[in-house]
Amino acid sequence: MRLAHLVRVLVFHHMQIALIAALLFAARAAYADPCTVVGTHAAFETVHVKTDDGHELDVHVGDMAAAAQVPSRRGAEARVAFRGVVAFYGRVPNIWYTVARDITVASGMVQLKRGAQIVDVYQDARGVHGKAIVWPGGDVLPGEDKHPDEVIGEITLPCDALALGVLEDTEEAAEDAAAGDDVERTWWFARGSEALGLQMYAQPRVSAQSVVYRAPNCSGAFSGIQCLEIEEMERRGGWRKVRRMESDIVVEGWVPVAALAPVPDGLGVGGRTAGCSGDHKFSSFGLMGTFDRSRIYEGPARITVGTRIGAWATVREPTGFEIEQTREGGSGNVLTYVMGIAGVEIDDWYGGIPNSTVTPTPPAK
Repeated sequence: MRLAHLVRVLVFHHMQIALIAALLFAARAAYADPCTVVGTHAAFETVHVKTDDGHELDVHVGDMAAAAQVPSRRGAEARVAFRGVVAFYGRVPNIWYTVARDITVASGMVQLKRGAQIVDVYQDARGVHGKAIVWPGGDVLPGEDKHPDEVIGEITLPCDALALGVLEDTEEAAEDAAAGDDVERTWWFARGSEALGLQMYAQPRVSAQSVVYRAPNCSGAFSGIQCLEIEEMERRGGWRKVRRMESDIVVEGWVPVAALAPVPDGLGVGGRTAGCSGDHKFSSFGLMGTFDRSRIYEGPARITVGTRIGAWATVREPTGFEIEQTREGGSGNVLTYVMGIAGVEIDDWYGGIPNSTVTPTPPAK
């Protein structure tokens, strides 16, 4: 009996150790290699910042170095560290990440050029996942979070293939990459719901790896014309190999012909226009309204490195600030307020700073 009891105890202990080891392994697999994406010219329409005293404010970042921790679940905000003339932390919803180098993913179906953009990004033990933007829909300034018109995904790609913000050498990307090969081809529309998307396969069989090409904003409002336009590259039985191209992305895959609708004769396809839409918020400085006090000085200033502004940002460089100094009517005390920070705009309160940390630098007359 004692031997049997000892065996049961040993088995129980081994099971506990095995369970703990399994949990530790799972935790390590999920978090051992977190993905941090960096950029030297990051811009974000909305950054949620929490001050030291618990106050919350929204900051607009126009051009700063930043590092973002990719969230571990879909739809979660990314924690981002900012480093410019000031340093601070914030959370950003749905970052439009930039592809840092040419890369082919999804069994060769999706070719991403340097400068392409990825949205709805998250990470897990399998890697980093997101949706590639095929067509954004209108012009999108860096940092704006709009709903793109056409996307491909989910796709999986390595962390080091992503960057934040504008890449310096992609401003003059060649548009001829999207011009095609001048071969006369058959064009198709996707049949059915384009919000649900068109399933594209790596091989002409439904068991092959697939990606979904979606037009989430499409409602068929343009005289019944569909939004997803694809050109035929090859035929094989009841399948069609189709392609969708833009300057920074090429998507090719096999689709059952039953999922396609022929484009009517005489209807032009393959064209996209980019118009201006949305509220473009960014500027170099964010200036607040004036106060009902006696103003002594308003303009540029040097601020001592290390000064804390409004319990949310720390000065890293002495220049790049606009201040306002006022004199209180009753006490006569001079108060100094930060009114602008290079690369940052804010709808709320920047914060006051000690007079001893400030040296006004009025422009020469």
